[in-house]
Amino acid sequence: MMKANQQRYWDALMELGTITDAALPYTRRSFSDTFLKGRQWISERMQQLGMPVHVDAAGNLVGSLAGRDKNAGVIAIGSHSDTVPGGGRFDGVAGVVAGLECVASLQERNIKLNHTLEVIDFLAEEPVSGASLALAAGVSVVICQRIYCVARTRRPASSSQKRSFVWVASQVPWPARGYQGFF
Repeated sequence: MMKANQQRYWDALMELGTITDAALPYTRRSFSDTFLKGRQWISERMQQLGMPVHVDAAGNLVGSLAGRDKNAGVIAIGSHSDTVPGGGRFDGVAGVVAGLECVASLQERNIKLNHTLEVIDFLAEEPVSGASLALAAGVSVVICQRIYCVARTRRPASSSQKRSFVWVASQVPWPARGYQGFF
């Protein structure tokens, strides 16, 4: 059984944990300077691993490790890098960094998967006051195996907010990459 490099994983978590709001440790509010610096750190790590990096139509940061079989679909690993105020060193980033460690471990062992592996940093998973109607309503979007869009509210939203979000989500051109699993 393949094991991850625990020290490399821990070191990456600690390094990303230093990118925080000095006045409120372990805070990277969506769209803040610290959030953007954290996202840049993640993008650079993806590039160092040889992963093509792009931002998808929903604003998610995506790094891809091509699989052997283009028709096998995609397996995705990820989470988010934004936090609630004082959310903690591991709020969200543990999943993103775990994805990066999976890629590094596969590469150092020269293992190539059949499926493409994507590492995803989901945009604005934590609600942000006034950032947008969808975020203000506390709605998150989940991409499922068949690329259905599922909306889930985290706190009460008005009917008009919910209808507006469903309309906005329906306008996002989700790519049909054939997701086979998400971790």
